[in-house]
Amino acid sequence: MKKISLVIFAAGLSSRFGRPKLLEEIGGKKIIEILFEKVAVIPFFKKYIVVRENDQMIKSIIPGEFIILENPHPQSGMSESVKIGIRSAFENSDGVMMIPGDQPLVTVKHLKDVINEFESSEYGIVATSCDNEIRNPAIFSIRYYKDLMEISGDSGGRGLFEKYKNDLKTVELDDCRMLEDLDYPDDLFKLKNLYNILGKGGPAHIPNTDIDNVSFVSALKLFSETPWKKINSVRVFAGKSSGLISAENVTSPIDYPSYRKSAMDGYAIDSVIFDSTEKFPIPLRIVGRVTAGKTEIKLENHDECVEIFTGGEIPAHADCVIKYEDAKRHGNIIKIGRMFKKGENIVEVGEDFRKDNLILKSGEIIRPAHISALSECMIKTVNVFKKIRISVISTGDELYGSGISGKIPDSTQPLLVNWLNKNYMVGIGRGICKDDVEEIKNRVVECSRDSDIIVITGGSGKSDHDLVRKALDKISKPVFNGVRIKPGKTITLYDMDGIPVFSISGLPVAALISLIHFINLFVEIMTGYREDNKIPGTLEAQISSNPSNTTIYIAMVEKDENGYRINPLPGKISGKISALLAGNAYIVIAEGKHIYKKGDFLEAYKGEW
Repeated sequence: MKKISLVIFAAGLSSRFGRPKLLEEIGGKKIIEILFEKVAVIPFFKKYIVVRENDQMIKSIIPGEFIILENPHPQSGMSESVKIGIRSAFENSDGVMMIPGDQPLVTVKHLKDVINEFESSEYGIVATSCDNEIRNPAIFSIRYYKDLMEISGDSGGRGLFEKYKNDLKTVELDDCRMLEDLDYPDDLFKLKNLYNILGKGGPAHIPNTDIDNVSFVSALKLFSETPWKKINSVRVFAGKSSGLISAENVTSPIDYPSYRKSAMDGYAIDSVIFDSTEKFPIPLRIVGRVTAGKTEIKLENHDECVEIFTGGEIPAHADCVIKYEDAKRHGNIIKIGRMFKKGENIVEVGEDFRKDNLILKSGEIIRPAHISALSECMIKTVNVFKKIRISVISTGDELYGSGISGKIPDSTQPLLVNWLNKNYMVGIGRGICKDDVEEIKNRVVECSRDSDIIVITGGSGKSDHDLVRKALDKISKPVFNGVRIKPGKTITLYDMDGIPVFSISGLPVAALISLIHFINLFVEIMTGYREDNKIPGTLEAQISSNPSNTTIYIAMVEKDENGYRINPLPGKISGKISALLAGNAYIVIAEGKHIYKKGDFLEAYKGEW
């Protein structure tokens, strides 16, 4: 058996995160402690951890079986930690597994799979692959000691994957989200959600939990803890990415601008002329002309200037630009009537973006400004999440178009489909099914071939006439059956091989209101994008909750000089489209005895329906 040692890298400066990220807590445990627990069950030959010099907080929680190595120069990048780690780990080992300390989601199974592949093959490098990308965790053979000792910067050992691809074996990761790491504070919320799904090796359902008629809070928790199929990413042209969700952090590969340029049309001069004269106007001779772009022209003497246009490179020996209207021109001579400062009307190198500046965060909606920035920084493509495809099926013999004798128009499906149609999401109308178990089942199976979520309206109750649950019981397993929420209490969720299948009310408003939170939560879990749709305001009328249900009100929110005013609409709303036309927001009041009076301050959610 080969001797394989482990090196965990925990010496990063956490400069982008702003505080020691490995000490953040997920599920009541520090991130680095989660990784310690996972590697504890694997029989490594020796275990090492590289930390910053004098990092007592990390050192105090490192298990005793680890050999602690200190990195006195963490600012030198990942390569310095790699060299420190392998210098010790390769003393008596055949291979070394390298793991970053901020990957708490990687599973014990995957680590063992990488180790088994290294032990059973003759490959010198065994690494993790996912979505055509090769990553850590990886094991390097002793024969790559010299190569690893020669790396530089922040690349770690990744450069060796391509260089020695003929001696590389990869182990495919079942779910790329296992490699999510922690770079920015906003990443923490996403990591916590994913930990519930992936970090423990599977769903975190509480044994023997009653899944019938659950609370709204419990329903959201059960939904977030179910291991749904991931949403894959795809690389697209940056100019076509507006409105999609970024699947990667994008940094500038260059300084922009890459050269000093003029901010306007005028004349480039050397401001030193103002240090030697008090006489105005000062005459300068025009010795060249610079249009947009770079130039070889330079000023040879202080009494010279260059005509320049917006975007043109500032000539050598020039340090400010005079607007046309601040100079008088006679042939090739201009006269300046006031003093100018060094740097005036000049855009300096990197003034817009410095190399390695963050342009776009993973989980962020790509806006036109992002696309402009990507263009400036010469980034042609960006990795985005594929649009989330949500199929909507209506059921009921009573619906017009069911093929029976239905006379009632189906107003629910078009409402949901069009609400779901966003830049990053696609709502797909899949027609009407009769009240027939086999027809409903077959339609759901058909939709599952190209859908990320399936929504079925109507037939969601428990009577003999409501057949949706009977159909879904044949092809999927329930996550919860009914939620204590009004309107929309019949909402039920099934897991069909990793695809969420919702059975919801056939009444349009009840259907939409009960579904909104789950769709938004799904988007957040899968992509990291969290919609900021809360509106804090003052209540215009008294409302109360049902002690046994979460209650939802449609409301009209308007803004005046004192802020937002939230006016809840009276009456039952489950089937009233007019309520959606009259309101632009909704209020969620948790179950329990709650009374909110006029003038109370609370939060509403944007409706956008």
